[in-house]
Parts: sequence; C-alpha cells; structure tokens
Amino acid sequence: MGNNIQKAVWDFLQWSLPEMKMFVKLAVRGVSSDAWDELADTAIRARVQKDNGGTYTNTAVEQYIELRLRSDMAITPEQIARECVTYKKLRRAMKPWAIKTAQRIKDRLRKAEKRRRDSEANTLQ
Repeated sequence: MGNNIQKAVWDFLQWSLPEMKMFVKLAVRGVSSDAWDELADTAIRARVQKDNGGTYTNTAVEQYIELRLRSDMAITPEQIARECVTYKKLRRAMKPWAIKTAQRIKDRLRKAEKRRRDSEANTLQ
C-alpha cells in the first residue's frame, strides 16, 4: 500500500493549487485516520525531497536520539522511537523513520567510539 500512496503523492504534487484543494476536500471525507496519517507523512517526505533534494529530517528528534544514546548505548532503537512518539510528539506513522534514524545515529556513535579507542591504543604503543 505504501508504494501506491507514494506514487499518488508524487502525482498530487504535480497538480495546480485549486486541484490540490479539491482533492484534499474530497479525500478527507472518505479516509480513515491511520490512512490519512500515512498519506500526510508521505506527502511531507515527498515535498521535502522535491524542494530540497534531500530526505525528511527533524533536528529536535535527532538531537534527542543522540543525547539518549550518549547516556545509554544499551537502549534499543525501537525503545528510542517509542520515546520520540511519546515525548517529542512525533506522529505514530513516523516511528519507522525514528527507528532508522536511531539505528544510523547509534552506528555512528559506535564507530566514533571505536576510532577513539583505536587512536588511544596507537598512542600508547
């Protein structure tokens, strides 16, 4: 389903503003809240990619994830994502993004720690 929504969003972004407004009015009437959340999040990501040539980012959430991992590397990305949904008011549909972001940040911190230990070991020799 996600791939179809992504294609629909990309098509939607090519429409004129009056066409977009009419579509949204009609769509709101017949879409469940979960499907609407998924559609809105896909639209946000697609718009950011179209405008910036990049991917979705949320610096406040990313900073929270990094601080949380620096204090406790034993925590799992899944737990951090749940905390982001609860404490940072991240939409539930964005939880997979938060998990991936936590995995990426945790890997970066783990590699930095390994480099630090390796450089300390080399200076002692």
